[in-house]
Amino acid sequence: MAADQILIGHARTVLVDSVFNAASGGTIDFGTFQADKWSRVAGMFSVVGSFTFRHQMGPSSGTYIVSSAATVNSGPSIFDQVQYGRFVNLGFTAVVSSQPRVFLYGEPMR
Repeated sequence: MAADQILIGHARTVLVDSVFNAASGGTIDFGTFQADKWSRVAGMFSVVGSFTFRHQMGPSSGTYIVSSAATVNSGPSIFDQVQYGRFVNLGFTAVVSSQPRVFLYGEPMR
């Protein structure tokens, strides 16, 4: 196989790639994604200030068995989480930042 080829189905799925504006103390919901074809959700943040990143997993949209949150402080940060649920919901809570930059993707099963 040539070095520039990829296996079909093994490309990352971009979920969020944006700069956000949020009022202090506000929330940002990135949405719910069908994630049963991903082995993990990963990405990176760049922020001045802080926010809490919310990651929820479950068997159906709106039904989340696992919910976790992590505080992200000023500077660059990475995120890498094994994905167990069929659906994932992602977002920010407690935003105290000026325009956080976010890039998140679904990593396929190999």
